[in-house]
This record gives sequence, structure tokens and C-alpha cells, in this order.
Amino acid sequence: MENDNVRMSGSLPAAYVRGADEVCGRKAEKSLHRTPYGENSEKVKENVAVDVVKSELPIEEVLKEHGISEAEFEDWLVERSFQKQVELRVQAAKFRTALLLAKYAPLAMAKLVGLACSEKEETARKACLDIISLASTESVKNTQREMAEQVNEDEELVNLTEEQASKILGVLAED
Repeated sequence: MENDNVRMSGSLPAAYVRGADEVCGRKAEKSLHRTPYGENSEKVKENVAVDVVKSELPIEEVLKEHGISEAEFEDWLVERSFQKQVELRVQAAKFRTALLLAKYAPLAMAKLVGLACSEKEETARKACLDIISLASTESVKNTQREMAEQVNEDEELVNLTEEQASKILGVLAED
């Protein structure tokens, strides 16, 4: 029973937690999306998912801001719906990063080319290595993409019926 009480204390409504902080003389912290847990648990989970990905705070601080215990958060992590919420936000963050990189890649490359012409040998050498590395990375990505497309095309060709496969094997056996 004692473990249940400890576990329940992590899921007290945020209003109670704030009130307890004020009664104990602790300064209530500014919340991110603080919503009482009992009122709308799905909204709280959504807010936590947003803040875990977007906030600059460590996860422990985000949970504290929402009045969520680490045990409760760990329970959420095995829920498929919560995993999807977090994953969607992670994918969106990755997409925003890719857009930002795409936007500034030409500028970054131009700066590297400028540095490659630097009078300082070490700076020029490092810039040249970075240019080669970036070009190689892009070349590898293109090659991998082309190989994946070829595999997809090959898979379409490999989907033979049993009759077609036996005819091919018969022809091969004759040779």
C-alpha cells in the first residue's frame, strides 16, 4: 500500500502541487503547459510530449514542471499512443532541421570554399577536408538511394509465378 501512495503522489493534480509549494514557502515555478493531471490526462501527455522534444530543459525538469513522476512517465513510454505523439514531434523536429540545413548548405559550402583559399595552411587544409567529406557524404547518399531504387526494381522482376520459375529452371537445366 505504501508504494501505491508514493506512486499516486506523482500523479497529483498540478494545482495541488503548486498549492503545496506555496504553503511550504517554496516559490512556484513558471510552468510550460501545466494542466492538472486528473482533469485531462491525454492533454497532459500531449503537452509533455511537446515539451520533452521542444524544451531546452532536461526531461526531469519537464516532468517536474508538469507534476509528473518519473514512474508515471516510464509507464507512458510503453503506451503506443504516447510513443506515437513523441515520435511525431521528433520527426517534425528532424524535418525542420533538414529544412534549415538545406536552406544554409550553399552558404556553408561557399564559406568553406573561401576558407580553402586561406593563407593559413591549417585552416585551408581543414576546409578542403570538410569539402571532400561533404561531397563524399552526398555521393554516398546518392549511391545508396540509387541502389535502393535498383533493389525495388529487381524485386518487381523477381516476383515470378511458380509456372514461370519452373520454366526458367527447366531452360537452365537443359543448358
